[in-house]
Amino acid sequence: MIGLARSDVDLDALSTLDDDEVRARIVALRGLGPWTAEWFLARHLGRPRAWPAGDLALQKAVAVLYGVGVEEMGPRLDPFQNLSAHYLLTGARTP
Repeated sequence: MIGLARSDVDLDALSTLDDDEVRARIVALRGLGPWTAEWFLARHLGRPRAWPAGDLALQKAVAVLYGVGVEEMGPRLDPFQNLSAHYLLTGARTP
């Protein structure tokens, strides 16, 4: 977070870039990686294809509910990965 706070990245300006460019700009910041980039795309920018495959809770939800890995499931959900991730995480929390 210190790297982000000290950077000159305009987080709102990232909305004008495509998903891959946003990912590249975020992971270029010290201490931020793919997980953060995907959740930024999902939550801050509302991008439909954001798929936080590195999220452990999402990995578990996909494995329990569908018996596959997130890498396999992501393309099946195109172009609704973001929405699907939220439903999967909610479904995993519901008894």
